[in-house]
Amino acid sequence: MEDKNLDILLKKRTEEIKKSREESDQKDDIETQDVLEDTKDQKVCVEEETVTQTIKSINKVQRKSVFWKLLALVLIIGINVMWMMNINLKSAIKDLELEVLSLLDGGKSFTYLNQEIPAENLIHIDNRILVDVDFVIEYIDNNIHYSNSGTRVYIPLESIEYTLETKEVTDYVKANIVDINIPILVKNDRNYIDFEVFKKLYNLEVITATDGSFAIYNQTYSQLRSVSSDIEFVKTSHGLTVVSDEISEIITAIVLDTHEDMSKIITENGRIGYVNTDNLEPYNLEMMQNQLNTVRPEHDYGDNINMTWSQISAYKNNPDLSLDQTIPGLDAISPTWFRLNINGIMLNEADFRYVKSAGDKGYEVWGLFSNDFKPSWTSEMLNDPVYRKKTIAQIAFFASLYDLDGVNIDFENMYLTDKDIFTQFMAELSPILEAQNVTLSIAVTIPGGSDQWSKVYDRENIAKHVDYMMLMAYDEFWGSSPTSGPVASIPWVEKSLKETLEMVPSEKLILGIPLYMRIWKETGGSVSSKAIGIKHLEEVLSDKDYELSYDEDNFLNYISYREDGNLHRIWVEDESSLEKRMALKNKYNLQGIGTWSKEFVEFETWEFLDELLD
Repeated sequence: MEDKNLDILLKKRTEEIKKSREESDQKDDIETQDVLEDTKDQKVCVEEETVTQTIKSINKVQRKSVFWKLLALVLIIGINVMWMMNINLKSAIKDLELEVLSLLDGGKSFTYLNQEIPAENLIHIDNRILVDVDFVIEYIDNNIHYSNSGTRVYIPLESIEYTLETKEVTDYVKANIVDINIPILVKNDRNYIDFEVFKKLYNLEVITATDGSFAIYNQTYSQLRSVSSDIEFVKTSHGLTVVSDEISEIITAIVLDTHEDMSKIITENGRIGYVNTDNLEPYNLEMMQNQLNTVRPEHDYGDNINMTWSQISAYKNNPDLSLDQTIPGLDAISPTWFRLNINGIMLNEADFRYVKSAGDKGYEVWGLFSNDFKPSWTSEMLNDPVYRKKTIAQIAFFASLYDLDGVNIDFENMYLTDKDIFTQFMAELSPILEAQNVTLSIAVTIPGGSDQWSKVYDRENIAKHVDYMMLMAYDEFWGSSPTSGPVASIPWVEKSLKETLEMVPSEKLILGIPLYMRIWKETGGSVSSKAIGIKHLEEVLSDKDYELSYDEDNFLNYISYREDGNLHRIWVEDESSLEKRMALKNKYNLQGIGTWSKEFVEFETWEFLDELLD
């Protein structure tokens, strides 16, 4: 309320009081009236004085309130000014800091043992770290050389200090091989090999940073340091601000460069930036023995082994298993990675990434070693003790290098005269793999066939040296058969099983099951065929006018249709045939099943097989 209005109200109220008093006092006598008048005057004076004091107090409070309000306003403005000045100062300092570091920072760093190297010498692609072959030959080991075909490199082992699972295995390998081959992957017209090879054989490590920088080093690298994970890094012009870890730990760091009291580093978890040099500690060197692998734990597959082969023709065709759905109930997968060449050489198409992804999905990896269906090369290797031991040593080395859980031998099309020496080869291989605790299995055809494809196996004696024998109970009518027929009729499979069980214990026998069928084309008196997987049948029949029936002699569904005037026949592999094959596995108490091959079916078929095994 305004002071002027307050005074008017108070005066008005005083006049009303005075008038009321006068009217009341007129009834009294003059003497009493004089007394009362005196009293009244006193009261009016008191009341007027009280009102005046009240007005003064109000005015005083109002003046103080305005003073404190003004003071608060001044303080608020001052604080805000100081706050804004502080923000601007911090921003200016940070900008200056970034400008200074930007001048110090030469951009991304790519080094090998403190030597600057081109960025393309190391690439990340498809969940692999690949290193350029020419860089490897120039910087890491100039004894490494290309193969004659240029599709792989050979790495000499004589100058590399390594140990395998046991001294026995190590001594055997070192006495019988001088080098091993590694496949090449071509990217952007450059040749690369998996960096994992050099981690295992040369004790090299690589740290890659968030900005794409990398440093290749070994345990004795002079710029290797330790740093606490809660040390705050300065943000570089292209880096990121470090978030301190809740729990401090000592981590490895590579010093890339030093500017006075600041060092540019890459940490083992990929952070890059500048840190006070005083925060870096000497690296406590713990030289690790270069042991490629350790003896594997005991295998326990239970009574129903579920394994499948995976057909991989070249290193570049290795799929990224991490992208696949996990196959339910699958115990082991056997990629076709190794094949025999001249002079006892085992050509290698193996993939570290594949092994890791398989392990992540719970599969064991049984690398397949074949003779590439070459009887002359096989005979040369088997009958020359030097080549035979060389092949066995390579199998053991690759099993160790790639951490294989098992080895599957698939030697087919051999000379009948090599029957006994092949059995000896298996007998010599067995104790080496047993020392590594690597599962040894072999794939064999059904008894009673041709000399080179069936009679060459001494099944009874071979069974003594292996953990499992896979009976490839398919190709009853093979691709170039002169007549059409099923891949594997049920009566033919049962007959083959009975004959095999006369030589091989049931607890070692695994039933091979086809996941494919053949489309037979009959033209006049000639017959031709092509194989298709179970998953492709529906697509093949989508535009055909076909007839479906049941072949009571072969216990299989049967399809026929005409196209371009030619008769086409298909003895179908489907859920019905899989059920019948699984029934035979159970009837003869076999150890499990092996399917050829993984690429022929969709996920639903794996679910169905898992239900049958359960």
